[in-house]
Amino acid sequence: MIVRVHKVRLDPTAEQVRYFARACGVARFAYNWALAEWTRQHKEDGKPNEAALRKQLNAIKAVGFPWMAEVTKCAPPVVIRNVWLAFDHFFRGVKLGQKPGYPRFKRKGIRDSFCTGNGPADKASHAVQVLANP
Repeated sequence: MIVRVHKVRLDPTAEQVRYFARACGVARFAYNWALAEWTRQHKEDGKPNEAALRKQLNAIKAVGFPWMAEVTKCAPPVVIRNVWLAFDHFFRGVKLGQKPGYPRFKRKGIRDSFCTGNGPADKASHAVQVLANP
């Protein structure tokens, strides 16, 4: 399989810069929320998973976090998947006897980014990652 990457330098307007910053903030918030929720559920002997967390966030974001609707709806599911991958790597390392680092919360201004896709995850689609401060 060949993976093609296209780097495009953006020259955003001031309004677009604000939009990108808000989208990065939503992605960071969703990641941190999912990490905290995953940790809470796991400590309570639950079996957290990616799909359940996505459904849980979707159920509460309209009332609890209405500002999330101001940007692309694609950012939260991508970062929730990243939380799932982080824990998958962590637990796989623990099983192998390694001492992997526990997934960490994201901080504002440190590699801020968000991803958005352009369709279903097949060979023809691709994701776009926007870095706020490369």
